[in-house]
Amino acid sequence: MTGKECYKGLGKRPRLDAATVEYGLLPAFMADHGLLPQWRYGVFEARDFFGGVPEDREICNSAGGCIHENKCIYVSVRAIKTCSPAQIKDVILHEIAHALVPRSKDHGYAWQIKAAEIGVRKREIIRYALVESVRPVHRDRLYRVAFGG
Repeated sequence: MTGKECYKGLGKRPRLDAATVEYGLLPAFMADHGLLPQWRYGVFEARDFFGGVPEDREICNSAGGCIHENKCIYVSVRAIKTCSPAQIKDVILHEIAHALVPRSKDHGYAWQIKAAEIGVRKREIIRYALVESVRPVHRDRLYRVAFGG
């Protein structure tokens, strides 16, 4: 089953559970983009993952992550509990875009274009670029890439 089919099969749920993300959406979208079986994936609780409360507040607050060294993409339980299915889909695609842009530590041009190509919503791409003070790719270029116009 593709990521899109899996996502559509969820219906109009207000929230997802960790198992649906870990065993359904995450592997389906990763397979769609050629990351399996080379990459690993999972759902984590920051306290469990780091053996206590991590000192790095960014890790506690992140919705997900991509670790190139370990070839691993993860989504946080906290995000799953608080975000809508559409937002979780964006988190997954966001991290897949990081995996597909080698060693991308930021949300620069290469990441923005890849994120648009694989379906991350435009407003999310621009939001992440602005948070890191990276100049977003020009809106018209994002539209052309994301929507073929």
